[in-house]
Amino acid sequence: MRKKSMLTVAMFVLLWAILPLFTPGKVAAASKFADGEYSVPFTVLKGNSDDESTTIDYMVSPAKVMIQNGKTFAVVTLNTSSWWQYFKVQSANGLVDVEVLSTDTAKDQRVVKFEVQDIEKLLDAKIHIIVTGIPGFSYDNKYDIRFKFTTADIPLAPVAEKPAPKPTETDKTPVTPPQKPADNKPDTVTKTENTRVGAQGGANEKNEKTVPPTVNPEKKAEDPAAEPSTEAPVALDASGATDDATDTAMSVEEPDTEEELAENLEQTTSEVEEVAVGEVKGASQATVQTGLAAILGILVVLLFAGLGLYGIKKRIQPQ
Repeated sequence: MRKKSMLTVAMFVLLWAILPLFTPGKVAAASKFADGEYSVPFTVLKGNSDDESTTIDYMVSPAKVMIQNGKTFAVVTLNTSSWWQYFKVQSANGLVDVEVLSTDTAKDQRVVKFEVQDIEKLLDAKIHIIVTGIPGFSYDNKYDIRFKFTTADIPLAPVAEKPAPKPTETDKTPVTPPQKPADNKPDTVTKTENTRVGAQGGANEKNEKTVPPTVNPEKKAEDPAAEPSTEAPVALDASGATDDATDTAMSVEEPDTEEELAENLEQTTSEVEEVAVGEVKGASQATVQTGLAAILGILVVLLFAGLGLYGIKKRIQPQ
């Protein structure tokens, strides 16, 4: 029993140790800054406070920042590189050593490169410094530091415009509004008024004419030097009658208009009769249906009553 418990604990520890190896690292989010190389100033803060660390005195600022395909890399020059035992930065898989691009022994400088997950946030790092070459002075320490980059001068990536949605078949098909059925019934009043106005208008156009102004003989005799006075034109009909005679002729209705009124009246009367007959037929059918339903109900009640009496009689008879 004890051996089995120890085996279980060992398997659990082994699984816990190898599980991170199969866990995929975090994928860096796409940068909001435009691709390119930029000179970016930075400062170094202490690991446990926002105070500036003296490590910045052994680095060259600004750094060269490269942004490409959503990834950001920083290239930093280290001064007095012989003192730097290691330089690790935070990544998706934990602390990793920076990549050494070049070393200048004469100047005691080293150029390193490392990836920055999010350049707008603080980047954790860890360094080990051992001071050498100073007689009687010994210094060996490890520090937790944080990089803070100034991103104000880095241009933003252009925003891609979304293409306009393609029109669907529903959008292409025009919607036809429902058409109101035409009313084929004759408009009696409008037709009659148009006929009457047309007849009167024709008479006016035919009979009216303009009479030129006439000279008043009396005024001419009194004042021979005066200019002849004129009077307003008078409208006359074909026989020389005045406007009063024309108005009298216009007030007479044409025989054709009365015949049309009679026909329209007769048609309207027949339509009213048809509607009335239809309503009477509908009421009669409803009355007949109601009566049949009542008779059927009475027959059902009598049937059940007869069955009930038959059952009672059956029980009363001696067995």
